[in-house]
Amino acid sequence: MDSTFSGRLHHHVLPVAILWSLWLERNDKVFEDVEYFWEQIVDKIKVTAAIWVEGKEEFKGTSVEQIVSNWNLKFFDPP
Repeated sequence: MDSTFSGRLHHHVLPVAILWSLWLERNDKVFEDVEYFWEQIVDKIKVTAAIWVEGKEEFKGTSVEQIVSNWNLKFFDPP
């Protein structure tokens, strides 16, 4: 994973993954009466973004688990 691609992830994939995950969490809360802790939502955002980029050339040979477990090395950890 190069820094150029991680920059594209921040600017393109990550915002959409955040919005998508929040939308799904909202639906779970409204329609299923399920509530998540913020840590669970952050994990869902990481997994969603990792799944979406897993097939990209820059991530060939890198599993979703590796992307998520090394998130803070290539991207960032939320405060």
